[in-house]
Amino acid sequence: MLVSRFALATLFTVFALSISVAAQTVVPPEFKVLKPGPVIPTGPDNFQLTGSFSVSRGTDARPLEERSFGSGGACIYADLAAVGAPELSCTNNSQCTKAFAEFHEANLGNPSYDAASFNGSSGQCIANRCWFRPGARLCTRMIPPSSFALGHHKFGPFNLDHVAKFFGEDAKIDWRVVTCSNRAQENGRDDTSCATGEGIYSPPSNAKATDWEEVVRYPNGA
Repeated sequence: MLVSRFALATLFTVFALSISVAAQTVVPPEFKVLKPGPVIPTGPDNFQLTGSFSVSRGTDARPLEERSFGSGGACIYADLAAVGAPELSCTNNSQCTKAFAEFHEANLGNPSYDAASFNGSSGQCIANRCWFRPGARLCTRMIPPSSFALGHHKFGPFNLDHVAKFFGEDAKIDWRVVTCSNRAQENGRDDTSCATGEGIYSPPSNAKATDWEEVVRYPNGA
């Protein structure tokens, strides 16, 4: 009987230790912030580009729905209105995407317009102006539960010869990175909110032009 009591006590101790170790090894996910960086020319001309962004630790100062565990993505956008794309005063991203879709349809017969390369383009409303992503790629994404590591990241390079062909080899175009973070949930994982256009964008569509230009405006070739 003494042995069985000892064995039972030992078993209880091991069980308690295993619970303690398990409790110590469960680390809650940390909040992260995706911030746009510069667009970098990476080839012999202005139409071979690499995007960059940084990931830093977030805080719990904001409501949960305004934070992220670090999934989402970053894309390169251009001020194509300056060279002939739709010039539109906007309040949301869908207005800009619709404007570029109509621009796409209107140019299908133009021999200088590579429809296949422009297919999948989208718009982004920044400081009440439309910027455009001239193609379906030009992005990097991380799907939850995976998340971007802390630090600096680059994505690309991308060859944008189709943009040069249509808007001109000597066109001076401003290129910018926009990041989108998926929104955090109570279960400790991000939602796929960027996929539905409801993520946390930087800069947001209601950003002031001066704020956006001071923080992340990097005109190509400047």
